[in-house]
Amino acid sequence: MYLPKLFKPDKEYRLIRLGKKNDGGYLVGIQTVNASTHLISLGIKDDWSFEKDFLKQNHIDSVCIDSENILDILKKKFRSDIKSSILSLNLIKLIKNILIFLDYLSFKKKTKFIKKKISTGDLNQLISKINSDKIFLKIDIESSEYSILNEIIQNQKKIVGLVIEFHDLDKNMNVIIDFIKKFKLKITHLHANNFSKVDKDENMKIIEMSFEKNPEVIGNDKIFPNDLDMKNWKRGPEIKFNFYE
Repeated sequence: MYLPKLFKPDKEYRLIRLGKKNDGGYLVGIQTVNASTHLISLGIKDDWSFEKDFLKQNHIDSVCIDSENILDILKKKFRSDIKSSILSLNLIKLIKNILIFLDYLSFKKKTKFIKKKISTGDLNQLISKINSDKIFLKIDIESSEYSILNEIIQNQKKIVGLVIEFHDLDKNMNVIIDFIKKFKLKITHLHANNFSKVDKDENMKIIEMSFEKNPEVIGNDKIFPNDLDMKNWKRGPEIKFNFYE
């Protein structure tokens, strides 16, 4: 995968993995997690593994926002899986889904959930209500991230860490470059999401990026891939980075 050198972290940073294996996990610095006083997570759907691990490490105020109602998603999936499990006598699948449902009910007690599609102005409104300069943002909102990039920049003095998925790179490369230049937090990690198809030059349409205000340096040169990296799609190809000036 070919990207401008601007995207490459300038050092090797100490990172941990939060979230489940493969898709849903992100690499961040433990010191940044521990320094945070608030977590704002935009885009949950039916995967709260990152948020769950984050709050295990640092039990802080948090809000999770998604355009879909997580409980409705789980109930629909649960009803479908119960039927198929009974018909196929697949008790393991049935038990697994019961445990997922119970895990959600437990996690729901630790955070605030809001059903809302994120649009311009929403992030400003959220952050304006928080009296802290140590907010951590997690953003995975399927291309709607571009509607709030300016708000991230406007509020960067209040942000201590950010993990974000950028979608449709082929259409938005210049926008992302402009964001990186204006956002003063350091890029600490970069990962290609291999769920998207590659073009003739093996470029992906989705990348995951981690930014931190005060990351811990452990080496002078960034090593790809990180030992904690996992392919988002287990059966898909591993994507390597190449950087150009």
